[in-house]
Amino acid sequence: MAHYQASNLKRMEWNKICREQLSAHIYNRLGILIEPAQVRLKINTDDPYIWEKIEGKEHLFSRNMSDLSTGALKELYEGIGKSFAAVWKPPTRTSQAQENCLHSFNPEVSFTVKINELEECITRLTHELGVWRGQAALESEMKLRAVEEVDQLKKAIQETQKDNRKLEQHVQEWKIIAERSRSSTRKYSKGVSEIWAVLEELISEHPPDGHLLEIPE
Repeated sequence: MAHYQASNLKRMEWNKICREQLSAHIYNRLGILIEPAQVRLKINTDDPYIWEKIEGKEHLFSRNMSDLSTGALKELYEGIGKSFAAVWKPPTRTSQAQENCLHSFNPEVSFTVKINELEECITRLTHELGVWRGQAALESEMKLRAVEEVDQLKKAIQETQKDNRKLEQHVQEWKIIAERSRSSTRKYSKGVSEIWAVLEELISEHPPDGHLLEIPE
């Protein structure tokens, strides 16, 4: 029982590996994105690809992938792009566009019908052309507005930078004035201190009659 479970798990692992590698092979070769779980060995009618294989590998594609043994899955894995490859499925029926094209050149259709169809086609194309022109004009106008807004923003930035430079200049000027004021204040304080020192010396040598002169602190 344990051996059977281990064997089954191994087969499921190889099934997953093959599906992933086949999905990648189809995408790299044909540009078709198919989920690994949707990859088939037995192709359906709506699948856009088929398997082109060399002689002796047909047995790998006669059953569903989920029914293959571990050995067959390993053989499938080793043969990807070597003994078989995904190719585009050849067309089997006329597309709707081809049917419309053939109908336009059907000799049994009357000339009047052809003219009417062409007129309807021209009308549709003219309408589409008008829509595209309208969109182009709108995009052009939006682009012009964007350019104008960018120019205005650049001017606003330049004005702001100019104002900032002026403000910095004023700040420097006020700094100079403040420094000069502090320097003048220091000189004035020093001069006042020297004057009061002289006065104190004079008062001490020649005290005035009546009362002493009060010296402010």
